Amino acid sequence: MRRRDFLKLSAVGAFSLLGVSAFSLESELLVYAGSANLPPLEKIIELYGKKVKAIYGGSGYVLTQAIIAKKGDVYLPGSNDFMELAKEKGAVYEETEKILAYLIPVIVVRKDNPKKISKLEDLEKDGIRIAIANPNTVCVGLYAVELFEYNGLDVKKNVVTLTKSCSDTASIIEAGAVDAVIGWDVFDDWSPNLKVIFPKPEQIPRVAYIPIAVMKFTKNFEKSLSFLNFVYSNKRIYKEMGYLTEIEEVRKIAPKAKIGGKFELPEEWKSL
Repeated sequence: MRRRDFLKLSAVGAFSLLGVSAFSLESELLVYAGSANLPPLEKIIELYGKKVKAIYGGSGYVLTQAIIAKKGDVYLPGSNDFMELAKEKGAVYEETEKILAYLIPVIVVRKDNPKKISKLEDLEKDGIRIAIANPNTVCVGLYAVELFEYNGLDVKKNVVTLTKSCSDTASIIEAGAVDAVIGWDVFDDWSPNLKVIFPKPEQIPRVAYIPIAVMKFTKNFEKSLSFLNFVYSNKRIYKEMGYLTEIEEVRKIAPKAKIGGKFELPEEWKSL
């Protein structure tokens, strides 16, 4: 997917958040998705060929919107953390959950990398400007904090802004507004202008997975489940777009990292 297409889709997703009620009335199926899903999910919806409206944004934010509106057929957060929250809130049918892909937290810089960042420890240096996604509502932001905390890094002083979604996180580093972000390993597949830097294997505490489940707000369970199964049967689209879809691929990069699970956001990061 070309960058301008991705940014166009991001804008559509952001606009959609402002018009949930209208779209849900018009759509056969209403899908709430973390923006980490945006490129492959749009392709899969196109292949599906039936009326589907996807609402993109931070995984926690779109979940909150669905719960407030009491509407939504399928939920695809950017990581398992917010699926667990959806289960706790009784918003999804747990037995329908399937895994589509895996995501590894990484450092992301521009290809030219003017500050010559090459490792996690470089993010502690004076004068390095870092952006992370809001860890309260965006999964990749939560993983960023976990990465910092697990490795004992003093980087909070260098975090200059919080973004609202995965796509915003990719966009802010591409624009050169900061020197580095913590993103997903797939970010360099979203844009040729970006470079991902993997932490050392022992520095990666946890790997995310992208789950999908039917929401309890659906008025047509069978149709929602049919769409879920269609997405799952076409998860090769995720692979074609650079996502890791097999656990064996993950283990080559992060052999000892926990797969899924939860991380409790420290209090000092909740009000950043």
